[in-house]
Amino acid sequence: MNLIKLFSKTTGFFETTSHMAFAISEDSSGSSKAWQISWGKGVSVNLKVKKLLKKKGFGNIKYQSPHEEHGHFVVRGFWVVVKCSRNQANQEYVSYGMGADQGSYQHAEEKALLNLRHYDTDWNDSYGYSISRKGIF
Repeated sequence: MNLIKLFSKTTGFFETTSHMAFAISEDSSGSSKAWQISWGKGVSVNLKVKKLLKKKGFGNIKYQSPHEEHGHFVVRGFWVVVKCSRNQANQEYVSYGMGADQGSYQHAEEKALLNLRHYDTDWNDSYGYSISRKGIF
C-alpha cells in the first residue's frame, strides 16, 4: 500500500471518529498555565480546543490527546482532569492529565494519572495530585 492511500485511510478514520481533545498552555519553563477540553469528531475538535485557549489569551498550546489508553475515544461516560503542583527549581511547576471512562469516575481518574505521567515524566506518586475538574459527557 502506498503512503498516500495509507494517509487517506488514517485521516478518514480520524475525521469520523468521535473523541475528546485536551490541550494545555505552557509557560517558558514548561509549567502548565491553563487547560481546555472539548468533544467532537475528527481532527476539527483539536483545532477547536486550541482556538478556545487562544480566545482566552493563552499561547504555547500543546495537545495531550487523543490517546485510546487514556479513554480519549470514549463516546459517553465520565471524565476527570488531575492537577499536580510542585516546587521545581524554586518555582511552582504545574502539570495536568485528563482521562475518561465509560464505567466510573475512579477509572477515569486512573486514566488521567496515566495521561499525567505520559506528559510529565518527572511526576511520581510522592508529589500527589488533586482533581481539577470532573464531569459526565
